[in-house]
Amino acid sequence: MLVDSRKLRDDARIDTDLCIVGAGAAGIAIALEWAGTGHSVVLLESGGFDPDPEVQALTAGEASGNVLAAPESYLGRSRLRYFGGSTNHWGGSCRPLDAIDFEPRPWVADSGWPFPRSALDSFYQRARKLVEVAPFDYDIARSHPQGRTPLFAADEPGAAGPVQLGTMVIHFSPPTRFGQRYRDAIVDAPNVSLHLGANVVALETDVDGVRLASIRVARLDGTSYRVRPRVAVLATGGIENPRLLLASNRQRSAGLGNEHDRVGRHFMDHLAVRPGRALFSVPYRSMTLYRPGRDALHRTRSVGLLTIDERAQREHELLGFSARLRRVKWAKLDEADRAFARAAVCADRLDQPNPPEPEQSKAGAFVAELEVVAEPSPQFDSRVTLSDRRDPLGSPRARLDWQVAPSDYTSMFRSLKLMAVELGRRSRGRVQPLVRADPGELWPMTGGWSHHMGTTRMHTDPKRGVVDADCRLHSVPNLFVAGSSVFPTAGSEGTTTLTLLALALRLSDRLKRELRP
Repeated sequence: MLVDSRKLRDDARIDTDLCIVGAGAAGIAIALEWAGTGHSVVLLESGGFDPDPEVQALTAGEASGNVLAAPESYLGRSRLRYFGGSTNHWGGSCRPLDAIDFEPRPWVADSGWPFPRSALDSFYQRARKLVEVAPFDYDIARSHPQGRTPLFAADEPGAAGPVQLGTMVIHFSPPTRFGQRYRDAIVDAPNVSLHLGANVVALETDVDGVRLASIRVARLDGTSYRVRPRVAVLATGGIENPRLLLASNRQRSAGLGNEHDRVGRHFMDHLAVRPGRALFSVPYRSMTLYRPGRDALHRTRSVGLLTIDERAQREHELLGFSARLRRVKWAKLDEADRAFARAAVCADRLDQPNPPEPEQSKAGAFVAELEVVAEPSPQFDSRVTLSDRRDPLGSPRARLDWQVAPSDYTSMFRSLKLMAVELGRRSRGRVQPLVRADPGELWPMTGGWSHHMGTTRMHTDPKRGVVDADCRLHSVPNLFVAGSSVFPTAGSEGTTTLTLLALALRLSDRLKRELRP
C-alpha cells in the first residue's frame, strides 16, 4: 500500500508491528520477507520513486581525512535518497565474503565476526535470487570448464614453493534496480505501508530511556508525525545509520547505543587504487577468465580478479587485495612503456632468439592496468560524527573523518610486490609499479567504492560494538540495524551488497521469531 506522507495530518500517530527505516537494498529485502504476513509493516523512505534534488540535498555533509582526493563531493555522490537507494547506481558485482574475512586475524586489530562464514551460506543463496544471479560455484575449476582457466593453478609444477597468487571470481547482477524490480510487490502488499517523502529525524525512547517508543518523521513543509512500532529496523546506510543514532540524543545525551562511544567509529570503505601496470608474456587469448564475459555453464556474467592466496595472506600478514586487469592498447603506450614490455617478453622467452613484438599477434604479450581493490583495517578514529551545520529539517548533518592507517598502504605495496615476484617466478610477466613503498603520501587514484561500513559494528561485547550478533542494539532491545554499517571488517573485495542482503534476510528470520503472535 502506497502512502503519501504529505497527506497525513500533522502530529499523526501510526501504530505498527514493524517499522523499517530506509528503502534501499536491505530495507526492501526485509519488507519483501514480511509482505503477505499477518503483521503490519511500515516502510519509511525519504524520497519518492524518482530522484528529487531537494531531497538529495539532505545527504550533504562534511568529509575529511587522509585518503580522499575530493572530500567535498564524497558524501553526496555516494548515496541516493529515493526508493531503491544506492541500488539505483549499483554496478552489480556479487561475491560472498571469504571465510578468512570472518575470522579474528592477529595482524588486524578489531577483526573477527561473531559467527563464521558458514552461518551465512544459506542466506547467500536466498540473496542471490534477490539480485537475479543464476546459481554459481566459486570453485574455478568447476565453474569455468570452457577455456576460462586461471592464470595460476594450485601447487603448479615448474617453480619452487606454493602458488602465492590466486583468482577470485566476481559474478554480476543485471544489475537489479530494487526500486524498479520490487516496487509493485511492495506497493501491492496489503500489510505493508510504503511512506514516501518520510524523513526520519529522531528515534525516541520511552520515559525510562530503555525501549524505542516512536520514530519521528518530518516533511519538507515543516510538519511531522510519529510511527510507534513494536520493533524497528534502521536501514539507512553506513553514514545515515550512525547519524540518526547520534542525533537521537534527547533522552540519552550521547545518542542511542553510544554508551561506550562506538556509534560512528570504525568507518571503512574499500580502497580503490591504480598502483601500476602488469606486462604479461602470456597470450591475451589465454586470459579470458580475467575479461568480463558470460559463463556458458551458469548463464552468469563473471570476471576473474588476481588476488593473494589465503596461505600467503596468513604467512605475510596481509589485508585483502584483488586486482582487475584493464587491457591497455599497444598504440596508447609511450616508447618507455613499449621498451619495458619488450623487456618483459625477452626475460620470459630467453629460449627464443627473436621474441615476437608485443601485440603484433594474438600470441604476443599484452599490457594491463591494475585496478586494485584493497581491504582497509578498522580504525577507531575513522568516524562519523555530527556537524554543527543543520539541514532544512533542523537535523545536524553528518561529518565524516575517514582515516586509513599507513600500515594499510604498506600491506597494499607488499601485495603488489608479491604479485610482481610471482609473475616473474612463474614466467608470466612483470609488474611496473607507479607507487613507492613509503605510505606517507597519497597514492595516485586513491579513492573509495562508496561502501560505507563499520559505523554500527557487530560485536558480542557491548563495549566493543553497537549491535550484537543478531544486529540488535545492545542497549535498545526493540531496535535493530541492517546494512553494511554492522560489518566488523570490510572483506577482501568490494562487493558488499550480497553480504548485506544475506544479513538482512538473517535478521528478518530473527524478527519473525521476535514478533511471533
